[in-house]
Amino acid sequence: MDLSSPVVIGLIIAVVIALIFFVLFLVALGSKKKVKRQTEEKYEQQEQNIKKSHEEALEKERIQNKKTITKQQEDYNHMVSTKDREIDALKLFSKNHSEYVTDMRLIGIRERLVKEKRIRPEDMHIMANIFLPKDGFNNIERISHLVLTRTGLYIIDSQLLKGHVYNG
Repeated sequence: MDLSSPVVIGLIIAVVIALIFFVLFLVALGSKKKVKRQTEEKYEQQEQNIKKSHEEALEKERIQNKKTITKQQEDYNHMVSTKDREIDALKLFSKNHSEYVTDMRLIGIRERLVKEKRIRPEDMHIMANIFLPKDGFNNIERISHLVLTRTGLYIIDSQLLKGHVYNG
């Protein structure tokens, strides 16, 4: 067989073409792997960016939530403190039996004096449960009854009241 025969030349050309296709196949395969690797890296980078931004947003939300909870707790504690002071004040403001009896006696005295025309109705004013605050609402001085007349100012403490009340 001669190297110049058409069969040998055709065979050599077929082998060369096969080698060229094989090299092109390897180049295409390498290119495909490179593109795949670049795409994977791109997706991993995007995933990391999304994860990082999500973590930052989550941290901001956690901090904001913590601030909100702290503010709500402070508001709640302030409201409870205020309500406790109001309850204490209401306990002070409430009338007991002796205050009621004293109030009725003082009103009876005023009505009797008006009926006897010894005074006019506007000459005697009876005020019950007068509170004088000291240091905010922490210390409150309580006056059971305050009677204002033309002749003076009378302070009557129902807790200390014993015996009879006479007009003076």
